[in-house]
This record gives sequence, structure tokens and C-alpha cells, in this order.
Amino acid sequence: MNTDTRKAKRARPAAEPLIDWPRADPVALAAFDPATKSCTMNCGPHGLDPRSREERKFLCDDCVPYQPSVHEQLRDSLAREDALRAELAALRAASC
Repeated sequence: MNTDTRKAKRARPAAEPLIDWPRADPVALAAFDPATKSCTMNCGPHGLDPRSREERKFLCDDCVPYQPSVHEQLRDSLAREDALRAELAALRAASC
């Protein structure tokens, strides 16, 4: 008894469609400071994404402008106050 069984053909994986990645203006990107935006999502790269972390953050609509915490604001305020007090003391010493 000779049974011919056909082997199942392996399905070829569908070719991934090319993704049209939005690109940033190089001049605007060069002027962009990544520290001015805070990520609220996961702006990690896709495996085929050619853009840099800075470019993704620049183009991301979910990243929000960076807001310093209350503690950072207080620290900066105290540092400014100390600098002003030192400047005032120097001016008083120079006028005597």
C-alpha cells in the first residue's frame, strides 16, 4: 500500500509594509533640548525606526514640556536667594 501524502507548503511570512517614519527638520532638531520635554509614554524605538531618541522625543505628541518638581523649584529659589544675599553683602562691604 503506497500512500502519497503531500507535505504542507510552508506559508511565507507576509512582508512587513514599509513604515513611513515622520522626520524632523534638522535645523529645528539641532536647536531642540531633550531636557525640555518629559516622556509620559514609552517612546521607545520600533525595530526598524531609524530616528534617534532625541528626534522621537521632539516629534512625540505625548511628551509634555518639563515641569520641575516642587523640591527642584525650592532648591533653585534658595540658591537664587543665597546668591542675592551674597551680592548684597558684597555691595554693602564695598560701600563702607
